[in-house]
Amino acid sequence: AAQDLFSLCPISQAAAAYHAQNDGFLTQQVLAEFEVPVEDSLKVDYRGYQVHACDVWCQGISLLEALKIIDGVDLAKLGHNSPDYVHMVTEALNLAFGDREAYVGDPKFVNVPVKALLSDDYAARQRARINLKRALGSLSAGGNPEGKPVTAGIHEPVNAAARGKVGTAPETTYARVIDRFGNAYSATFSDTTDDASVIPGTGLRVSSVGRQSMADGGGKVLVLD
Repeated sequence: AAQDLFSLCPISQAAAAYHAQNDGFLTQQVLAEFEVPVEDSLKVDYRGYQVHACDVWCQGISLLEALKIIDGVDLAKLGHNSPDYVHMVTEALNLAFGDREAYVGDPKFVNVPVKALLSDDYAARQRARINLKRALGSLSAGGNPEGKPVTAGIHEPVNAAARGKVGTAPETTYARVIDRFGNAYSATFSDTTDDASVIPGTGLRVSSVGRQSMADGGGKVLVLD
């Protein structure tokens, strides 16, 4: 009932009208037909904890893969936040993000090898790619979870030294706090504020995170944050 009301309310009407006036693509029909499905999460066991993430229409699997990679490392022995500790965690994330670029996408269009990416065997093979004496240096190429090597990610990162004043990066911001009583607050502010307008009369913006989507040569959506 709430969704039906929203698709016909003044807020959605104002958003659709604003898009129509500015060559946007959001329509009231899109708002009326969209439904959020209820689905199972992805999960891995990590040192006594069960960690969950959303399915592969987002990049949550990257965290799960990184945890699987470092699960076989004695981090305590490396020393909390020591150079080796930070190096190991950073490289594990690098490898997971390399796989994100190579394999992860909207499951309606892309067959993502989830089971293989989160397997113990693949985690061990990815872990073996980490060299404590040398950093990967840039975004890694995707691995071969199913025995099908990938020689490069979907795109290569552009690394450039910053000069002068550096503005805010148009990326996700994460905030968390835990008080002495154990109460926790966690929030991910995915939307940026520099690339979308406030809909006049509403005080609200339509999310612009879809701009991070990438399409391959066949027009299939590969990554949606």
